[in-house]
Amino acid sequence: RTLRAMLADGLIAEADTPARERDSDERRRYFTLTALGKQVAAAEAHRLEEAVLEARAKRLLARSRG
Repeated sequence: RTLRAMLADGLIAEADTPARERDSDERRRYFTLTALGKQVAAAEAHRLEEAVLEARAKRLLARSRG
């Protein structure tokens, strides 16, 4: 997804420039996840986790060694 679409959908919001970056390129923009964006990201992470579990159950993906 593009930043423009994520902004329009309320998933991210423009954030203030961090103090350590104030001398950098003034065209650079910073973004933060909104509460909705965090919910959507968590739901996507859960969906991916379920896909990995299913792939492991079908022996399509080895268990990680960690």
